[in-house]
Amino acid sequence: MLFIGSQSQAENIRRLGDQDQTKMTHSQLLDYSNNDDFPSSTLNSASTSIFKDIHKAIYLNVKDFGAVGDGLVDDTKSIQNLINTLIGSSVYNGVGSYGGGTIFLPKGTYLLSRPLELYSKINLIGEDETATNLLVSKAFVGDAIVLLQSIPNQPNHNQGCEIANIEFDSRGTAKLIAAVRVDSSVGVVNNLAINNIILATQYGFILDGYTQKLVIDKVYSHGSIEQIVKLVGNDNIIQNIDKEAATGNKTTEPYIHIKDASNLRLRDILIEGAGSLKKAYIKIISSNNIIIDDYWSEMNQSNGYILDVENSKNVVVRGEMSPTAPYRKIKIAKTMGIDFSFASSDGQNAPFLDMFDIDEVSLVSFDKIESRRGSDLYPLDKMPNITIKSHINSSLYSGDYRGFASKSMVNFQGGHNLLTNPSFEAGRFNWIFSGSLGAPDSQSFVPSEVAPGLMANFGWNTSGSTVIYQSYEVPANQVGRALTFSMLMKIVSGGSAFMWIRGAGLPTVNNMVGTSQGSGWQMFNQTIVPQAAGTLYLGFTFTNPGQIYLDEASLAFGTVGSRNTAKYVSMELGPQGGNTLTYGDQAPLSGTWKKADIMYNKLPIPGSYVGWVCTEAGTPGVWKGFGLISN
Repeated sequence: MLFIGSQSQAENIRRLGDQDQTKMTHSQLLDYSNNDDFPSSTLNSASTSIFKDIHKAIYLNVKDFGAVGDGLVDDTKSIQNLINTLIGSSVYNGVGSYGGGTIFLPKGTYLLSRPLELYSKINLIGEDETATNLLVSKAFVGDAIVLLQSIPNQPNHNQGCEIANIEFDSRGTAKLIAAVRVDSSVGVVNNLAINNIILATQYGFILDGYTQKLVIDKVYSHGSIEQIVKLVGNDNIIQNIDKEAATGNKTTEPYIHIKDASNLRLRDILIEGAGSLKKAYIKIISSNNIIIDDYWSEMNQSNGYILDVENSKNVVVRGEMSPTAPYRKIKIAKTMGIDFSFASSDGQNAPFLDMFDIDEVSLVSFDKIESRRGSDLYPLDKMPNITIKSHINSSLYSGDYRGFASKSMVNFQGGHNLLTNPSFEAGRFNWIFSGSLGAPDSQSFVPSEVAPGLMANFGWNTSGSTVIYQSYEVPANQVGRALTFSMLMKIVSGGSAFMWIRGAGLPTVNNMVGTSQGSGWQMFNQTIVPQAAGTLYLGFTFTNPGQIYLDEASLAFGTVGSRNTAKYVSMELGPQGGNTLTYGDQAPLSGTWKKADIMYNKLPIPGSYVGWVCTEAGTPGVWKGFGLISN
């Protein structure tokens, strides 16, 4: 590295030039850097030829060339003329040669009245982001502190610049000023590095042309900022962003705005501080192959999203995302393939639609979701293209109860069903009602809205409470091993419902997890660990019910439950509302059946029937044996 400054300047400059190039003394260089041609488009040949193709070796201290850095004297001309000196454009030789170098800003506050125009291969390096400050004056003219420019031999490009170790401060003016912006004449920015920056500006880095091979690393914002990054382009990295303090409310610009991008990585992003009425935190539009690693949001706001992804594809969100109700949702629209590794409601009692705003065409996958809410969680009739691999419910009880898992995880696929009527194909066979209301005043079994088979539609006309339950005999070898009970439910009218689990040595826990009317289809689940062999009762208690729908009950081994992959003991034939086939050891004595429903005999012996057929519909209807087995 070659230093040009107060020590041995003439000797250093002589070392820069070839033997046949014009030599330049320190006083000549100093005179040039202080000339009145600012900014200059035509540079003196004698002052620039010595800098051709040696930008990596040149390191100029601005205080050796007229800058003061006291926050009072306008340093714009001194710094800009030094930048212009390094361009080397007038010696363009037809094959792309031009100058460059590093402008060093030691500790100090450099007052600016116009943007610094930064050209290719020129670096702007401070001593330390807490010690080197570029301060906007009250009379500042422009919309950026640093403006990335092209040069004559590459009129559409800016490439190879680095900006580092600087605080950008525009708090002295009410104008909306960016720290770094691309000039409108520059279409492509290549190999730009921005490192170790403090932002006290209304905007951070507005790179809305086409940017490639960009790295933004270690940015701390502590002012009232409107936007940190706006980026268009490919193969870029944005990482270690920390937004603190106040939030701008003058615009609706998101804090990080990615558009028409591909192969982008966002990593270690922290957005916190005061809230905004207008803003999304991160917005990704018309982009693909995007990876978001470790993004954390802690702001409160009344409108907007912590993540807004639209018209994109192949987006991966790794680490924990924490959407919370009611003001910090995640929006997904027209996006073909976005995968979340872990989403958590961050301790809030948040239903799924209070955390996510997902349209009907996007394809979304969740490896794991955690919520402190078990009721109203998943509106399954509104989630046609959403896959949730597992759910952790961490809110069922305020204390620890032996035999109940306060964090239960249910996988929506797979599992072994231990119940005898998961989808109500055979009416409410094996489901029992008890309590002040008892059985419903009306019941029907209609095609399911959320799974294959039939669902139950029950209705009551009076107030009170009732329990619908089914039993499972826990064998001795199942004691101490987990079971997971789950069911789908929709309450159209009436009061509320809560999971109801008793027996097998479990303590009595009331009001476990529930829902109320108008919530749409929900999945309920609870993991229990039987403490003794014997009968385990599983179901729901209803308070002042009106009309409810039940479907897809499941009891599965372990903490992995099942929604609709059970091995049914009955099946439905024909069109919707068709006949039911099932099996048992006798004609049904309970349940509601249709004419021509069939119960096959599971214990056939000579002299008995192959099965029984319902000849008159009812509860349980009239049944006759058929297919006498010969001796």
